[in-house]
Amino acid sequence: RALVFVGVITVAVLIWARYSSGGDALNAVAAVVTMFFLFSYGTINIAAFIEASGDNPSFRPRFRFFHWSTAMAGSLWCVVAAFLINKTAAITAGIAIAALVWYVRRLHLSTTFGDARRGFVYKSVRDNLVRLSEMQEDPKNWRPTALVFSGNPQTREMLVTYAVWLESGRGIVYLANILVGRTEEHAPHRQAAIRQLQTFCRENKVQAFPMVVITESLEAGVSVLLQSACVGPIRPNLAVFGWTTSEEHIESYARQLRLAESLGMSLVLLQPSPPPEDPASRRIDVWWRGQKNGSLMIILAHLLTRNWEWGHTRIRVLRVIDKEAGRVPAIQALQTLVDEARLDAAAQVIVSERPFAEILRTHSGDASCVFLGFEVPTKEQEARWHETYATFVRDMPGVVLVSSQGAEDMLA
Repeated sequence: RALVFVGVITVAVLIWARYSSGGDALNAVAAVVTMFFLFSYGTINIAAFIEASGDNPSFRPRFRFFHWSTAMAGSLWCVVAAFLINKTAAITAGIAIAALVWYVRRLHLSTTFGDARRGFVYKSVRDNLVRLSEMQEDPKNWRPTALVFSGNPQTREMLVTYAVWLESGRGIVYLANILVGRTEEHAPHRQAAIRQLQTFCRENKVQAFPMVVITESLEAGVSVLLQSACVGPIRPNLAVFGWTTSEEHIESYARQLRLAESLGMSLVLLQPSPPPEDPASRRIDVWWRGQKNGSLMIILAHLLTRNWEWGHTRIRVLRVIDKEAGRVPAIQALQTLVDEARLDAAAQVIVSERPFAEILRTHSGDASCVFLGFEVPTKEQEARWHETYATFVRDMPGVVLVSSQGAEDMLA
């Protein structure tokens, strides 16, 4: 096919030359051929530059005077020379090469060589991780890095979706699955579980990294992941669990929460539900009960609205007091908080002595998502704690329970 293609071009040029004068046809062919030679040399040089810059161990040029700077310079000068010789021919050749690249990419051909760009990206990531490890963390630069205990994401898709919404492209999401059993028996299933998570992320356009461990119990798996999940200095600062309705598992559930807290991780417990289809009816309610959890709740509520599914959603920051005399100073303090946080939200103070569960259902029963703070229960408080918050989340829309470990004010 290549010979036939070249033959057709040759005959066409000869016929053109037969009826033209001054060698215009051969000059045009010479210019185009020169362009392709220059672009070929330029491509080889840029490939060598990328391989050298990426410190790829398999890139070992025999030419002992090779240097990445000469490869880069050679590539640039090939392009400059092409435009100096014949601008029209250079543009034409560039378009033809781009069309060939587009066509070859569509074929999904298998190759026997690796992609040089991967080495370049790997080197950049490594260098930036080293630089990041030397920088001091600051609450003002806080970003969500969420470890989501998703299990099989096909059965907990809304949990994963909410976690990705809360991250909002500003941080990193790890999806964790725990296989219970003996490692030597379940090792083949681990790769299948990783592929399952990867397929889920690809099909649902979820930008997350899968993690799968094999342990003798679910609780041991949670412990392993909480301690080991990290990429250099980037370690999870949010542990995301689904809310449990099982009273018989509450002891184990609470132990997992206490472990995450002891490791310095903030906690997010989700009872998710899809947002209303009508954008005008969407509303996020943040119940303010103090600075400790409130800062993180407000940041997560703001990040939630950064997704197109939640775009232009209204945010309310609510606070409950029991005396009418305190309404004015309370609303002023709440409005000051919203203004200083640079949050587009409405402040509202509710004066009532009714149980909080009733107040919550009355004022947020029609909300799209509700943020509540909580404290991790001690062993003696587990049953009462679960019963109290089960009352809060029952028959409610999407609920996000937040327990922050940040000592500083992230809203400053």
